[in-house]
Amino acid sequence: MEINKASIESYIDGYGLIECLKGFAEMLDKRSYFSIENDEIKRKNLNLALPIAAFLGDNKNLTILAIEKSIDSRERQIIPKMNRMSNITVEKLQENLFKLLVKNNFEFSLKYGKELFLRDKKLFNSIISKYILLDNIDSLKSLMALSFFKLDEKDDEFVFLLISYLSKYRSDYSEYENLIEINEELSSKDILEKIIKKKEFMYSRKGLAILSYFNLILESEEKNPKFLKILTDKIDKLTNNKNICSDENLLIDNLVDFFIKKLKI
Repeated sequence: MEINKASIESYIDGYGLIECLKGFAEMLDKRSYFSIENDEIKRKNLNLALPIAAFLGDNKNLTILAIEKSIDSRERQIIPKMNRMSNITVEKLQENLFKLLVKNNFEFSLKYGKELFLRDKKLFNSIISKYILLDNIDSLKSLMALSFFKLDEKDDEFVFLLISYLSKYRSDYSEYENLIEINEELSSKDILEKIIKKKEFMYSRKGLAILSYFNLILESEEKNPKFLKILTDKIDKLTNNKNICSDENLLIDNLVDFFIKKLKI
């Protein structure tokens, strides 16, 4: 079947959005998000199909566009069946999952992550959140996690897409590591006020990353003051980096609108 807007719409109408995402899941990921070519670091961007489906799934046209733009048959991967690991304790699953994510080990992060998710979803979400908040905000890992939490689906396809992006998009802890001391006490209210002042600059990939990171802090209720400091520094440096109009910008703008409304700005 040729994959185009009409075929995606037909799939959604016939089977529903979740089944459509599952059906195309093998082509919504990338074999690699990080590579070095001619001594230059190359990173591929997060596909926006899951975020759009999670937060703006009621907008059928936007959802179809997001799926169409995200599908790439050249990147197709077989999603393996994930067998249970019932002989391992929850404590060990928790410990190993965090270590494996930090090491960017996809294969075993997937196995341990799926088992922990099935045993204790709240603990799984907590481990994922802690790991992501240590990473570079611009990675948009926060957005991917929030999308997974919102969709709240336990099928292998969704766990695969989450863990694949978290582990394959190489981690960068430099911002966290280089933050030696914090000379000011920050609160979520302070961050919100900064976002309001720079609201017009939020309509960009960097702005979306900031909003996603902030929402993950709020949802996970993380108390580490370093996370707020990293975030406020990022907001202070944000400028108007809007590119020319494109389909991706349309998707980003709509996601930014969602988070702006969620924060009641």
